[in-house]
Amino acid sequence: MKIKIIIILFVCLFLVGCRSVDKVSHNLSLDADEFKVRRRLVFINLRTNDYIFELEGLCSINVDRDNDLNIICKVGDDKYQKHFVHLTNEVTYTVEQLNEWANRLDVGFFGDDREDPSAVIYDGLNKAKNENYDVVLVDTAGRLQ
Repeated sequence: MKIKIIIILFVCLFLVGCRSVDKVSHNLSLDADEFKVRRRLVFINLRTNDYIFELEGLCSINVDRDNDLNIICKVGDDKYQKHFVHLTNEVTYTVEQLNEWANRLDVGFFGDDREDPSAVIYDGLNKAKNENYDVVLVDTAGRLQ
């Protein structure tokens, strides 16, 4: 009898504790691990604010306990490359996949790689205003000071 009660309690807690954001995050991670999501990884030196390294493609990312990134990218039919990157206190990274999900959700997206993020924001807001968008989300990947 105790085992049945524990199992029922566990199932109830598991189902109640699962939020939509957790499901979405899990599904995005699964898609990325199946090489279905095009990502752009940017590694940044936090001391100098310089980009150190960029990688773009169908990539899966895992962080191990030593704070090393293990990145596997699909580069062709049944062809893959594996990259190892060690993160330090002065080096961080960002993963951009906004365009991919904007396309899947059929919502607008505006972005480019200009050096001046405020110019990109300005142009994006003008586009949103001209096309009568109700909501604008801005992500500068930490490039605004």
